[in-house]
Amino acid sequence: MNTDEQPKGNSILKIFNYIGATLIFLGISYFICDNWSSLNNFVKIFSTLGSAIAALLIGFLLSVDKKYGATGAGFFMIAGLILPIGLFITFDILKLHADLMTQNVWVASICLVVFLAGQILLPRTILLLFTILFASLFFVALTNATVQHSNIVSSNLFIYQCLTIGLSYLFLGRYLDYADNPLVGTLYFFGCLFVLTSSFDLAGYLFLSEGSVAWKIVAVALLISSFLLAVPLRSKSLLYIGAIFLLVYVANLTTQFESLFGSIGWPIILIISGFLLMLLGYLIYFIHQRIKKS
Repeated sequence: MNTDEQPKGNSILKIFNYIGATLIFLGISYFICDNWSSLNNFVKIFSTLGSAIAALLIGFLLSVDKKYGATGAGFFMIAGLILPIGLFITFDILKLHADLMTQNVWVASICLVVFLAGQILLPRTILLLFTILFASLFFVALTNATVQHSNIVSSNLFIYQCLTIGLSYLFLGRYLDYADNPLVGTLYFFGCLFVLTSSFDLAGYLFLSEGSVAWKIVAVALLISSFLLAVPLRSKSLLYIGAIFLLVYVANLTTQFESLFGSIGWPIILIISGFLLMLLGYLIYFIHQRIKKS
């Protein structure tokens, strides 16, 4: 459950703190890159990993007091951005792991444990956001390392990873919806985007390539589900992303009509597409009104 206790009027303050945190991150990154050859190992570790740890501690200290919660969130953001870089630099300098895949798993897992522990101790939206992000990176790093060490060849590994992450985001979004968490909309958006993109790619709809019949059926089923679930989940993201992929699906169908109707193929395609777009417009409007009333 989200326990951010900042008044809604502090949204602008949070935005400015996040922008400031991003600028601090860029400043530290530029300093390290520009002076890399002249810095000794201690300064490299201290300015990255040390900065991340310091930002994390300051964030916790500030977040304890409600008045400084927005500023604390900014420091949490600094820590989340710098911590992976600091760990990679530390691992590289100390020669802890020569295997890049294994190193990726360790970095992602450490970041995940740190922010998950922080979210458990002091629940905050920004901590939950980085927990979800690092959990996704940990899943990708772990599956990549497992596949590499098992000598398994999978050309569609990244697509399946995106599909799994997308489904996880949708289920997590539904779970957090009960607690009115502000990340629900973001999870629905990226979850639907990842799921439909992955399924359409596997079905061959995205790049007009060959896809399995099974995935063609699954992709259409998932597309229909995005419209059916938009109202009960009160998610406009599912509606609009579903509409975009419906256009992609219609475009794929028109390429098949062209070969069937010969020389009059394109006029028929344009007419059918026009009617379908009009129907799609009414469908989106109807579902949008249902979402507003729910």
